[in-house]
Amino acid sequence: MIFWLCLLIGGALILVSLLFQHDGTLDVGHPDLHDVFSWLNLRAIVFAVAFFGLGGVIASRLGLSMGGQWVFALITGLSVGITTAWLFRYARQQEFSGQVGDLVGRTGKVLIPPAAERPGKVMLTVSGQMTEFHAHSSDVLQVGEPIIVVGMEQGTLNVRRWHQF
Repeated sequence: MIFWLCLLIGGALILVSLLFQHDGTLDVGHPDLHDVFSWLNLRAIVFAVAFFGLGGVIASRLGLSMGGQWVFALITGLSVGITTAWLFRYARQQEFSGQVGDLVGRTGKVLIPPAAERPGKVMLTVSGQMTEFHAHSSDVLQVGEPIIVVGMEQGTLNVRRWHQF
């Protein structure tokens, strides 16, 4: 029953996600956890849940034991979730590589403040869609603070505090 529920809910959310082009990244709330969870996004989790359900349903139909069904479902869900996260992250990096001039001068807001030892995360509107980027800054920034993009190095934005008048 849990497998069918995951398959139906996950499948419906995949459909909604694809129709409305939503790809939100999870905010783990604590900057130190950001590196651990930076690969997570809502779409990857939804795909993992849906394919966990599909894997369980298929394993059940194949006549596997309950333990076998859970193992098969977990492997399927995790494999698809990780692959989805990697593919969307790769696609986003490819989409914005070579378009530095298009991003310089754009304004946005801080989601996770950058620190000296690790990048933070900022949100910009690009092509009408809210998009998250990793960013470094020489300024001390706070969550929600407005920023402006001043450059890019190795796929990570350089941002500064934006003083709106």
